Amino acid sequence: MSTNLHEDLQREEVHQPAKGILFGNGYRLTKPGERETQFTDKCITSAASMSYGLVSTDRLYAAAQYLSGTSDDEFARRCRMAMIEMSGIVRFPDVPVTAGEAASGVQVAESILD
Repeated sequence: MSTNLHEDLQREEVHQPAKGILFGNGYRLTKPGERETQFTDKCITSAASMSYGLVSTDRLYAAAQYLSGTSDDEFARRCRMAMIEMSGIVRFPDVPVTAGEAASGVQVAESILD
């Protein structure tokens, strides 16, 4: 990732380094609530020290699924800010649960998000 970011910065039209984000889906055959950490300790330490973000695809999916059915601009902004500002494991905001969803028993990725 470092090589790609450095090469990108060398381009004439690029004036500041991009944010590196690694998306991981290491346990795709395991239910989201039963998955272990997607990234090794070494990967997490390296990402934190180099200001890269680590995003588990199950967490990204929960946020994207919620946003596909709503126009919650504030939640979308908070997700973008989490990816831009966080280093190491990126923690998205909790997916809002409406009263109607809670009453109907619809589970909105609660087990996926910390």
